[in-house]
Amino acid sequence: MKSVISIFLRLGCVQCLHALASSIGTPVYPITASLFLDRTEVSEWNDTLDRFQTQGGDTVWLEAPPLVRRSKQDLQEDPVFKWCQEHDVLASEEVDCFTHAQEELSRQGLNIISFASYQYEEDFSKVIVKCPKYDKMITTVYTYFRIVLPGQYSR
Repeated sequence: MKSVISIFLRLGCVQCLHALASSIGTPVYPITASLFLDRTEVSEWNDTLDRFQTQGGDTVWLEAPPLVRRSKQDLQEDPVFKWCQEHDVLASEEVDCFTHAQEELSRQGLNIISFASYQYEEDFSKVIVKCPKYDKMITTVYTYFRIVLPGQYSR
């Protein structure tokens, strides 16, 4: 059985500790790592992290969502991927990213055996596109990344 210990601090308590730490100049809280959630603005993150560091914190855990195996149809019907469109030169029209990936990668001799999605609010930038022959950043209303992972298929 796996267990996780999470430490949550109310912001009011953090403010008190921050004021105390500032007045005495040394960290007063013995915990150096924590999990922070539900901060949507950069200023909220910066303020929280500054206060946490002032009181002696040095590690922040982020709980990432899992990679989820999905069908092409499921992805095509998912509102999150509604804007994932690419121009198909052969058909002279916009097609969904998944159909485009199958056609484009098939022409390169690859066979897509499954799809997966990973949704997180992280800005990965183009640095995640390691193999430009297969991987790509697709920018429409949103930014999507197509990453091709090697796999094995057995019957």
